[in-house]
Amino acid sequence: MMFVFLIAFFSLIAALRIDTVDGALVYQVARSMASGEGFAVPAPEDERQAHGDWGTDGRFYAPYALGASLSVLPFYWLGEAVYRLTGWGTLGYVTR
Repeated sequence: MMFVFLIAFFSLIAALRIDTVDGALVYQVARSMASGEGFAVPAPEDERQAHGDWGTDGRFYAPYALGASLSVLPFYWLGEAVYRLTGWGTLGYVTR
């Protein structure tokens, strides 16, 4: 019961936007996990703005542990379901 209360509470006070590089990387890792692509994120276009590192498999990885991305994953799936059921917005907008 406490878990449901905390999820509802934090959902109500959430900023509902991603406005940092860290937040964008957490979202990208969650999106990659949801789509079954693993933990890699899209490589940055400008190497000077790279926040992460290249793996031995040639893919780019965020420098953070998976905890934050795992906590965002249920909300990503919820946004994906809303998008598929209603067609409202775009998939990237609704899942963010």
